[in-house]
Amino acid sequence: MKESENAENIAELERVFLEKRKLAIRKKIKEFDLTQENLAALLGHKSKTYMSELMNGIKPFTLKDLIIINRLLKIDIEVLLPVFLSNEDQNRVKQAVIKLNKPNVRLSF
Repeated sequence: MKESENAENIAELERVFLEKRKLAIRKKIKEFDLTQENLAALLGHKSKTYMSELMNGIKPFTLKDLIIINRLLKIDIEVLLPVFLSNEDQNRVKQAVIKLNKPNVRLSF
């Protein structure tokens, strides 16, 4: 039950994060008098559809994309990069810590 609740919380965090990132990018695109298509060209993406998938969180931005967006549009990197882990990743890391027998090493939230 608790694991299911955690998964729901992480899914909600991800949804909220993606929405905030999309809104921040759209706001800056507008401020710089650009279009989503212009941003795609700046990032080296040719397809409007692909850019739309990136913006909507369907496809992940590359780290390089996010750094370019950060530097071009002056959006804080914390707004562009998620800092949470899925339950699966959290469990994998916790199991690795247990196997390593390093009690001082633990995930922070």
